[in-house]
Order: sequence, then structure tokens, then C-alpha cells
Amino acid sequence: MPRAGTLRTPSQALNPEACARCGYDLEGLDPHARCPECACPRVPIDAYFHCPHCGYHLTGLSPESNCPECGNPASDAIVDFPISRAGPGYIGSLASGAHLLLVSLGLFVGAVGLPFTTGIFLPILVRISGGGLLSAGGGIILFLGAFVLGLCSAITWLVGMTRLATQDPVYRDRAPSNNTRIISLVLSIAVFCMPFAVFIPIAGTVVSYLFPICVIAWYLSLTSYIAHIARRIPSFALLKAATRARLIGTILLSTLTLGTIAYAFSGSNRYVVSQMLAGTIGYLGWILTLALLVIYGLLIWQLRRVLKRCRRSVIEMTRHTHTQRSTTPVDQTRTTP
Repeated sequence: MPRAGTLRTPSQALNPEACARCGYDLEGLDPHARCPECACPRVPIDAYFHCPHCGYHLTGLSPESNCPECGNPASDAIVDFPISRAGPGYIGSLASGAHLLLVSLGLFVGAVGLPFTTGIFLPILVRISGGGLLSAGGGIILFLGAFVLGLCSAITWLVGMTRLATQDPVYRDRAPSNNTRIISLVLSIAVFCMPFAVFIPIAGTVVSYLFPICVIAWYLSLTSYIAHIARRIPSFALLKAATRARLIGTILLSTLTLGTIAYAFSGSNRYVVSQMLAGTIGYLGWILTLALLVIYGLLIWQLRRVLKRCRRSVIEMTRHTHTQRSTTPVDQTRTTP
């Protein structure tokens, strides 16, 4: 074991009982306690792979060195509760969940864009064909197509959220992202079930007012959950993107909700201002929705990219560790006579 306060040598690099930064003897301490000498988190050497500032691959560098790409300390990549400890299977589940969220977003755009596209081309086709069955069945086909796409989008979204909210198999309830994970999963199930409750006479009115509130709460919890994941990878770029998406998305959702409520409770002056207010809210709603979808899509795409890169790094490190264990070390102190 290294002496307390000494730096780690290359032969001590795989020693889990020594501090990764200063080499302090950590034997007998809590596995999740910080080093008493330099306050560095006690994590194995394979807990950091990429620089959280620029993404440079840091495997093989010592924690006290600097990133060759951006010059920031390599020790910034050492975090509490590193997500790499959970293994490539867990990280792959999170990445597949992000991928399904992107697929659901594409299906949702198709469900919303189908009426506009059909509304442009259907009158032309009806005029060319002279009406008939095309004119009578066009509305039914349009409704069924949009309904199927919307239902597929909702199911894919719920499955993706379930995959993304998989519990960490190593840290479990001790993971800092566990609370936001549970809240995001519960709210996603509530958002998925609420549209079906609209058909209930009494509960439909209540659900129609609670639905936008639940959507805002789900969006806030999801962005907070992604921020926790970014801290555990770590990835400062993903953390900034999640923080920015949470702020901008909350403003857009709140503006859209308040505008809809203002129109619904316009009271006695509703018929005077209905046309102007309805037109303004209509155009503003489409613009805000489009902006929100772009921000949400970019955040999920970046999350998927960072998770896939992290998974590849964990697989490479695991393969490298297995290779080292299977290789018999050579005693360099012995000399051949």
C-alpha cells in the first residue's frame, strides 16, 4: 500500500485503496467517502473517460494531469456516483430510451403534419378525380392516419421514458438522479393516461385543466433528470443544454398555457375579442410548440449521443481490464544470467 500523502506510481494505478489524485491510503474508509487529504471522490480509475469540458478521451492519463485538448484539469472528470460503474448494459438502456423518444417525436410530427399535408393535396386530387369515393373517404383516411400515428407516438414515448428511467443497478436509491427518475416516470404515465380520461363526463373537465400542468411538471422533471445524468457521466455540454432547455421550455409552456386559459376565461367580452384573441393564440401556439419541439429534440439527441459515447468507453475499458487480468505480469527485477 502507498504511504499516506504520496502520489500514485504506474504500478499503483489499479489500486482501489489509494486516492486517485494524491495517493492517500484509503484503506478502512467508506467506499463513497472523499479523500481526507485532498477531498477527491473515491472512485476507481475507470470512472472517468472523457473530458467533461471538450470530450477528449482521458483514459491512461493521471488525475493530476491536464486535458491535452483544452488544458482543463483531468480531475474534473472524477465525480461522485459515476454512471460508468453501472456497466454498459445500464447505459445502453438509457441510450435506447433516448432513441425511442426521438422516434416518438418523429411520429408526433407526422401525426400533426399529416392534416396540413393532406389538406393541401386532397382538394387537388379530388378535383382531378372528379370527387366520388376520394372526396367521401378523404376525411376518414385523414383522421385514421393521424390517429394511428399519434397513438404510435404516445406508446413509443411511454416505452422510451420507461427505458430512460431505468434504475441504476449499482447505486439504486443512493443515486442522486433517483428522485427525479421516479418523478419523471410517474408523470409520464399520468400524461399518457390523461387524454383517455377526457371521455369521462365528470373527470374530463378536471383532466383538461390538469393536463397542461402535468406536462410542464414532466418537462421540468425530465430536464432535471437529464442534468443529473450529465453530472454523473460527466458532460458539461449536456448539463448546459439541459439547464438551458429547462429554462426556455418552462417559459414557452407557461406562455402557451396562460394564453389558452386567458382565452377560455375571457368572460362577457369573449365574443368581442374572440376572433383577434383566437387568431393570436393560434399562431402563437404553433410557433411556441414548434420551438419547444426543436429544443426538446436537440436535448434528447445530445443525450443519446453522449450516452452512446459513454457506453463505448465503458466497453473499451472493460475489455482493457479483462486483457490486463488475463496477461501474466513479468517480473522486471529479475535478470537473466
